[in-house]
Amino acid sequence: MQNYLVSVREKKRGKSSISLGELLAWCCEHGKVPPGEDEPFVILDILFPTGDDKGMFQIFVTSKGLLSLSLKSKTFHADATYKIIWQGFPCIIIGRTDQNHSFHPFGFAICTQEEATDFQFVFSAVQETTDHAHGTAPRPKLLISDAAPAIYDGYFASSPDCEPPKYGMCWAHVMMNVDKKLQLIKDTKK
Repeated sequence: MQNYLVSVREKKRGKSSISLGELLAWCCEHGKVPPGEDEPFVILDILFPTGDDKGMFQIFVTSKGLLSLSLKSKTFHADATYKIIWQGFPCIIIGRTDQNHSFHPFGFAICTQEEATDFQFVFSAVQETTDHAHGTAPRPKLLISDAAPAIYDGYFASSPDCEPPKYGMCWAHVMMNVDKKLQLIKDTKK
């Protein structure tokens, strides 16, 4: 039954996996900034480090309309999530929140790792592409994320000449970690 479902799904939606060559071709096909505000495009970087490491890639998908949101915000939020994965790789999300606490993404990235260089790529993609598409680059005053040094280091590597933003921790991450620590405390009154 499972094999039948896999074959039906593949006939209707295509293969569920993609090779690096197919990925590169798709990214090149969608790599130009389109004229429309809501048409998506891809920023791609493929790295081939020396040594025994395999090639790594960094892909950022956005649109001119999403990037214009970065100009309206002085607060950036960034994090990687394993709740949304593609081909086993984490999704890195960058965006802002509005006064109603709603999240608005600038785009998302798929990277082979979750290192400072990957976050540097994402922040640089937002800044450089927004500057290219809208004539000015965003300069946040506050960066909110979890306590991952890779996010903070990636931002500073992407903007070494700018005044660094203040750094805030995501409230949800703080509460999650506090709850974990509170569970370790034993009630001595029992």
